[in-house]
Amino acid sequence: MFGNACKTTFEAIIFLFIVHPFDVGDRCEINGVQMIVEEMHILTTIFLRYDNQKIAYPNNVLATMPIANYHRSPDMGDAIDFCIHVSTPTEKVAKMKDMITR
Repeated sequence: MFGNACKTTFEAIIFLFIVHPFDVGDRCEINGVQMIVEEMHILTTIFLRYDNQKIAYPNNVLATMPIANYHRSPDMGDAIDFCIHVSTPTEKVAKMKDMITR
């Protein structure tokens, strides 16, 4: 019993301080769900899901799971398709382009 507790604690410490896959405030994806890291403790990490549900994961379990960290990822972007009527004046199109690129 005591040996298993020591092993779990050691694995959690290695995960948090050596692997260090996230920090508080990072946006991560675990099991296909995007969540924000809210709290980090020695044995558990608390995540906040999109519906404000708090989920606690044991750190020794997180160490075995793939974790995508979007906060540490390179710059990301989104694409939005929209249509402009052919009769729209070029001045309006230029103004829209200017507003979008700001």
